[in-house]
Amino acid sequence: MIDMRKKVFATLLLATIVSIVIITPYLSHGKARTIIVDGDPSDWNGIPPIATDPDDMPYDDVDLSTVYVTNDEDYLYIRMDVYGNISGMGGAYQVMVDVDRNGTWDFQFGVISGWGYGYKMPSYESFTINYSYSDSTIEMNASLSVWNFPRLWI
Repeated sequence: MIDMRKKVFATLLLATIVSIVIITPYLSHGKARTIIVDGDPSDWNGIPPIATDPDDMPYDDVDLSTVYVTNDEDYLYIRMDVYGNISGMGGAYQVMVDVDRNGTWDFQFGVISGWGYGYKMPSYESFTINYSYSDSTIEMNASLSVWNFPRLWI
């Protein structure tokens, strides 16, 4: 039985239109938990960020400040905070996941111009994601049922 109290061990590439954060293999020390995808970051209390980035881009609506990841038995959850306010119609907030750690991503999902998407790579077979944003926070989740990687979770 896979212990779902532990977090994602994958290589994530998080990107926006103008900034990119590369996340190396990651195993969180916090407890995994279910997140309500509503744009309210309060349910992330106690989950440490996996990446921080300085305020160094000209467009604060897509300049990442912090990134968080957690999971439960059903979903992978991503939270991105930016220095400005999330742009519902003009920003691109993307996540690329390399679960087999071979240097290529296996899944891509995100929100671009107010539209949520998910694709399995390299086939581009689509899957549904949930997302919500408010102020400087965007939350997304993707169902683990579409991933079919038995060793994704440790």
